[in-house]
Amino acid sequence: GHLNQLFYSLMRNGVQAIQDAGRPGVVRISSAAEDEGITVQIHDDGIGMSPEQRDKAFLPFYTTRAVGAGAGLGLSTARNIVLAHSGRIELDSAPDVGTTVSVIFPPPQ
Repeated sequence: GHLNQLFYSLMRNGVQAIQDAGRPGVVRISSAAEDEGITVQIHDDGIGMSPEQRDKAFLPFYTTRAVGAGAGLGLSTARNIVLAHSGRIELDSAPDVGTTVSVIFPPPQ
């Protein structure tokens, strides 16, 4: 259930970023299994984030959306779920380019 919530939240963020950009866009999901673990990437070509926004992205209640349009819990909750599964989450984003969220889980024992 937690992993469903994680991926739903990340995909929803991507869709919202595209809507906020006000132009058509794509959310792309990819995965890879390697010796160091399983990586899932969710990329959107939406509004993107500035370096200052990226630095705050995982803080609870921080949102780049308008007041009342977002609770600011999506990435914070996502990070907590990933950490509970011994993984890590990385964020790469640039304004007007989009965002890629990488979730890396260790290999099964």
